[in-house]
Amino acid sequence: VQAPHQGQLPLVKGQRLRSDGLVLSLLTDKGQAFQLQAGEQRWRLLPKPQALWALSHSVRARPGRWTQTWLGFQPTKRQQRWLRRLEAKDAMGAGH
Repeated sequence: VQAPHQGQLPLVKGQRLRSDGLVLSLLTDKGQAFQLQAGEQRWRLLPKPQALWALSHSVRARPGRWTQTWLGFQPTKRQQRWLRRLEAKDAMGAGH
């Protein structure tokens, strides 16, 4: 989503990238935590640890009807515990 070497600005909160059946948007102001909507599925995309940190400190981290969370890094044990708690709440559909 970012291409600063090409002179393009990154995606900012409130903007969306759309393609047939896909929508990508930011979940947080910092850290590059994304939401990918693919049809009825909603995925959290966390490409780096900073994205997980930003999400864990964000109101948008609240559970809901999420399909799954994709990580682009190996989480620590503490991060794994936080993700398991969040995903357990997702499975219950909490927050909706």
